[in-house]
Amino acid sequence: MKLNRRKNALRSTTFGILQKIIAILLPFLVRTVTIKILGVEYLGLNSLFSSILNILSITELGFGTAMVYSMYKPIAEDDEDSIRALLNLYKKIYRIIGIVVLTAGLLVMPALKFLIKGDHPADINLYVLFVIFLSNNVIGYFFFAYKNSLLAAHQRNDISSKITILIQIILYSVQIAVLFLFKNYYVYIIFLPLSTLANNLCVQIVTKKLYPQYLAKGQVDAESKKQIKKQIYALFLHKIGYVIQSSIDNIAISAFMGLTLLGKYNNYYYMITAIQGFLTIIKQSLVAGIGNSILLETKEDNKKQFYRYLFMLAWIVGWCATCFMCLYQPFMRVWVKPENMLSISVVICLVALFYVSEMRGVVGLYKDALGMWHEDRFRPIIVSIFNAIGTIICAHYGWFEGIIISTIISYALVGLPIETFVFYKYYMEEKQFKYYLKQIFYLFVSVLAIVPTYFICKLIPLTGIPQIVVNLIICLVVPNITMLVCYFKVPEFKQSISFIKNFKTKRENVDENQTNA
Repeated sequence: MKLNRRKNALRSTTFGILQKIIAILLPFLVRTVTIKILGVEYLGLNSLFSSILNILSITELGFGTAMVYSMYKPIAEDDEDSIRALLNLYKKIYRIIGIVVLTAGLLVMPALKFLIKGDHPADINLYVLFVIFLSNNVIGYFFFAYKNSLLAAHQRNDISSKITILIQIILYSVQIAVLFLFKNYYVYIIFLPLSTLANNLCVQIVTKKLYPQYLAKGQVDAESKKQIKKQIYALFLHKIGYVIQSSIDNIAISAFMGLTLLGKYNNYYYMITAIQGFLTIIKQSLVAGIGNSILLETKEDNKKQFYRYLFMLAWIVGWCATCFMCLYQPFMRVWVKPENMLSISVVICLVALFYVSEMRGVVGLYKDALGMWHEDRFRPIIVSIFNAIGTIICAHYGWFEGIIISTIISYALVGLPIETFVFYKYYMEEKQFKYYLKQIFYLFVSVLAIVPTYFICKLIPLTGIPQIVVNLIICLVVPNITMLVCYFKVPEFKQSISFIKNFKTKRENVDENQTNA
């Protein structure tokens, strides 16, 4: 089966972006109501428990990605028996993972009080709250989470997005109503596991209707199991490194600096993750198509596609970074008020972290599509150890910006060189010089767009919402004109224009297919 990559990518991206809009606006309202009614410390507890549970879920890390990757070939070859056997394996292992995560969560509960510096909200029992968070993590493993692999492997993430949109609208609406009516954090948080259960039940119903031939039965052959185990082992190392990197900051801030600062920081970081969520939707919608392209197209065509995606990402990330620099503080001043704001130095660090982490994305995208996890399996562990040491030292001495800087350095000076070397050695089979030259050029253009735009915005004598609106207009014009001038002669610019035009010519057919779906 040859997937219609462009149609599926556009469809997945469209509904993914709609889902992300819902997932930004409604949680934003929930966070606002929580700050006003309960206080910023409750958001700190959310972040701390989520980070702890991310680490506890390491038993799953890599398994889902490996299973989706393992389905690319049987889907391309219409091998239904292999897909059914993979689903059966996925189902069994997910239940084992659920038991392991539940056990690990119960064992870690006695240590919770040592991970919070100072007081926590007096009306909260840490252990009861943690059990609710834990149940939200565990429940998916036992109820049909494995069925999502069918949608991802067929590049039908748009269906997952439609389900999530419906569940999120209901969840966040109920949570906001509960906060106003009861002002009780327990009643507010109990709807989290209920929404997870509802989401998985909907996925089960939809996949059963779309793919009735794919029942979880049969056995994976010994050779395939061996290959899957190899991929899972490598992915486990990759994902455990990612989890440590993404969770250690929150845990260190809570343990050394307190829940209040953690809550303030996560209000800022929430904005970064919101935009990263949009970019992730775009990238994830391309993974299955890239995997299909690698199997069916020439390597030369795939190389051109790689550099085109790198260019398009550089433009988007550079513009997003400009918007962050110019809109962060004015927006936070209106949203959380000056007493809950952090310094401009923290903003600069967060913008740098956003740029560095996102510009690594295209190499990671292709490595995932290629299943290239074994070749640099120890890189994430090295990066996470480097990052964890720097984070703990900086947190111990109270240098807040240093926590973010240690992450930036670990990404840029440790992670990027290793993963680029592996990708170019085992797939591109050419010198890395071209890639680094493009990255340096894109960084230069991004800085060239950010600096004048920021100082132009600083010259405007406005405050509040008018300042946000004017700054946004400036961000829409100045950086894009700067990048257009700098990129106009770049070959990837013309290729990207052609790529977008091809999307537009097929939009009418795509819309018709979406309606039928």
